[in-house]
Amino acid sequence: MTGDHTALAVILALGAAAGFGVSNVTQMDAVRRQPATRLASARGHIDAGVVVRAAREPLWLIGLAASIVGFGLEATALSMAPVVLVQPLIVAELPFALPLAAFVAGRRLGQREWTGILLVTAGLVAVVTTIRPNDSLIAGGGLRWLILFGSVGLLVVALVAVAGRSSGLARTTGLAAAAGATFGLLSVVTKATTQDFASHGLGALVTWQPWALAVIGLVGMSLAQNAYRAGPLAVSLPLLDVGEPFVGSLIAILAFGEQLGDFGPIGLSVFVLGIVCICAGVAVLDRSPLVQAAQAARTRAALDSEPSFDRCP
Repeated sequence: MTGDHTALAVILALGAAAGFGVSNVTQMDAVRRQPATRLASARGHIDAGVVVRAAREPLWLIGLAASIVGFGLEATALSMAPVVLVQPLIVAELPFALPLAAFVAGRRLGQREWTGILLVTAGLVAVVTTIRPNDSLIAGGGLRWLILFGSVGLLVVALVAVAGRSSGLARTTGLAAAAGATFGLLSVVTKATTQDFASHGLGALVTWQPWALAVIGLVGMSLAQNAYRAGPLAVSLPLLDVGEPFVGSLIAILAFGEQLGDFGPIGLSVFVLGIVCICAGVAVLDRSPLVQAAQAARTRAALDSEPSFDRCP
């Protein structure tokens, strides 16, 4: 991997982050306009039809187009650079999306929100500038992939189950974390798919990776749309952005031998400080007064919209 390829991969990954930021804001706004099914609303179930209904909204389709562009840029970046370099850069979506979301909602981000965004951004810069990753071939036997799919699948099912028994911010947190884990697995399968196409051209279509890519993407999209419906973007987006690179990088390191490089004492300290800043930023955003107020207003609106017989004892 040359320096030019690394620089281009960074630019492409940042472009993908901007595309995902626009996509998340527009899709969240469109999804919020869609009524939840009574069964899903009453029992806390995942609304599997939310994507189908939201696809009737032109604004959601604009978000889908932005997401497709973002995914294309991300896939190109992954074809040129390791997962552990590209995926953390997707967290840069936060500084793009949260101010845009506040503008669309006619609100202003306060000091706490900006503090959270700056902490995440500073942590991201610290992590990306200290690692010296090596690229590796994302390939392996069926057993390895079965273990990966099974492990991530169990984690996602557990998070969805917790979300289904919760409400408010806890429900949003569970769904967003599940979506982030799903997208983390998606990033690794995406890199495997780009490597297959580079080696075999269109012959890669007869392998399982492109089709698994489509299925995982649909599952992740459905979970993300439900997270957008459940609560404020300032809660769901940080968890999506942190969960995706964490799971994706962990898989790339443990299963496929990617390495972060030799840090040295100072580099390791900066790297750890960066991770702490990212986690602290997410915690600050989760406890933001603006987020809490938005969630309370959303809960009141949901109760007011329910038919009166649904609230009868």
